Amino acid sequence: MKVFGIVMAAIALAAQPSAESSSDALIGKWKADYEMEGEAFRVVYEFTLANGQLVGYARSMQDARDEESTNTLVMDNIVFLDGRGTANYSIDYEGERYEVEATLELTRPDRLTVRYSYYGYAEEEVWHKMK
Repeated sequence: MKVFGIVMAAIALAAQPSAESSSDALIGKWKADYEMEGEAFRVVYEFTLANGQLVGYARSMQDARDEESTNTLVMDNIVFLDGRGTANYSIDYEGERYEVEATLELTRPDRLTVRYSYYGYAEEEVWHKMK
């Protein structure tokens, strides 16, 4: 009976998602489309591990005229488990950089919703995983 209890405990622990495997769903490149002042543009983001911590970079920005490489850290202090999480998110608006707290929700394996607010304005971005 003792062996059965140990085996069941081991199975239960193995079935639990680890923080590492949960955040693995974010690793890779994501794209988000935006429109500001009548101009459409796309940003390509990438989640990666740096010193064992999950971080997010804006890798490039593309508008109708050209594509610009950015490689800017935009998300850190990411805590992500079971498809939900939080992060510090850096956003640029009208030449200023703002640090905001964001919530992350993986609504599908290829769709991430990023929610945040600044100065009373609630924002929601939808990022799509790139193949």
